[in-house]
Amino acid sequence: MAKRITQLSELSTAAQDDYIVIVDTSSGTTKKITVKNLTGLPDTTWTATGESWSFSSFSTTTRLGVMNVPSDATTKYSVGMYIRFIQSTGGTKWGVITAVTSTTITIYFSSSYTLNNEAITSPVYSALKQPFGLPSIISDVPAIDSNTIATPQTTTSTSYADLATVGPSATVNVGKSGKVLVVVSAEFFNSGGSYTVVGFVVSGANTIAETQALDSQGTNTVQAGNMILVTGLNPGSTTFKLRYKVSAGTSTFLNRFITVIPQP
Repeated sequence: MAKRITQLSELSTAAQDDYIVIVDTSSGTTKKITVKNLTGLPDTTWTATGESWSFSSFSTTTRLGVMNVPSDATTKYSVGMYIRFIQSTGGTKWGVITAVTSTTITIYFSSSYTLNNEAITSPVYSALKQPFGLPSIISDVPAIDSNTIATPQTTTSTSYADLATVGPSATVNVGKSGKVLVVVSAEFFNSGGSYTVVGFVVSGANTIAETQALDSQGTNTVQAGNMILVTGLNPGSTTFKLRYKVSAGTSTFLNRFITVIPQP
């Protein structure tokens, strides 16, 4: 006769290879999962995601990979977190999160790792600055910075200008390579169908006039993004700030986002 769970002997300590019964709601079937895969044990300072990730894209130029993840990722992951996972090609891989949407995470990989279009297994994450086992080639990457302004705001300026809420901006320490990757995205539209432009200005250890990052023409709301590799910079603390302009009429901007990633 089958026993109820309350009638079973109690286990006070779970080993990493112990099994737990779990219901897979995606298939409606009962399955098993190890304590290690469920909780991340014994990976001290790492947490198992407890979910499936899949390949979306990878750029060998920017070293950025995008993974599909369950919604809503913005409540679980944030820019600057480290991740680790396994693929058949290349084995264990490490990276740092540079952007998060509801159903995707963007990850920066050093030249030692490549995100392949194949299965992703055992994904874990950590919010610590130096989680256990993190390779020096990842931990030595200078800290990235990222900021977002969601509030809709407008401008009629035909030259680059700040909006009512200035920015967003990101400040990083430029490394000896003199290179940073600037990731910009925003939603915008123009009331009269004229051009709308988003750019960024650089200040601090480096001074650069506005560089155009995004543009569009029309009255329909456009969601746009771009990645720009800035080279020839001096080492030191440098701030990148978004600014805006129009060719005519009034443009509205919302969900403005910038991430700056120093290159090793």
